[in-house]
Amino acid sequence: MESQNGPTKVAIVSGAARGIGRAIATELAAQGWRVVAIDICDNIPLVPYPLSSSEELQSLSNANGVETMEIDVRDPQACAKAAKLAESLGQLTAAIACAGVIIGGEPAWLSTPESTRILFDVNYFGVINLMQAALASMLQNSQDRQGRLIAISSAGAKRPLNLLSHYCASKAAVSAYMSNLALELSGTSITANAVSPGSTATPILEASAKLYALASEEEFKVHHTTKRLISPSEVAESVLFLLSDAASSITGSELLIDGGLRLT
Repeated sequence: MESQNGPTKVAIVSGAARGIGRAIATELAAQGWRVVAIDICDNIPLVPYPLSSSEELQSLSNANGVETMEIDVRDPQACAKAAKLAESLGQLTAAIACAGVIIGGEPAWLSTPESTRILFDVNYFGVINLMQAALASMLQNSQDRQGRLIAISSAGAKRPLNLLSHYCASKAAVSAYMSNLALELSGTSITANAVSPGSTATPILEASAKLYALASEEEFKVHHTTKRLISPSEVAESVLFLLSDAASSITGSELLIDGGLRLT
């Protein structure tokens, strides 16, 4: 996509093979962005459900303007490679961190240090690694330091979720990091925001249903005042708004898309 003022806009989207990340990558490509779609395409020990596959990620490359890379966001150097690929396609304009895992189903005092570390390594440090890689590109041009940084947090960053203490803590860290990052980017045209969905119809919600021994993820909708699950496309549309010119003054914010979960 040629922007009105210059080169092709490029976005990196992590966790892009499935769920919210896939919806965002697909919508960006449909609107003419070049997209570097990254995902781990492998399982992580102690994460109690299958993660994305190579086939799921590669199917995105059929979309016009999408390049895919199998990357573990826990690896800063791998994230830097994704940023370099983005630079080769045009101007890296947006980094959207969607990669995340969920572990829980037991009281906080029974969780292991190993499982807690995985939650923070993926959910929190994975965001940091992607944002640092993107900023290395966005800040290198002293005359045109602009861009959009967005991290998918969770409604659990604000509202306690039973038996998911460390997951919620990792997401609260993401929300705090993004607001502080926005402050530290004062003097640039780079914005930083978090988007915090409620129960969204994704593989993570399916895994959450199993943690609670529920028959289906549909049971989570009773906690929304809207009495329905959120669709990944709804979250994607909100992210697209934050990428638009209309949202150029929104920074350091946390956008709740929770179906009223916080009210229950």
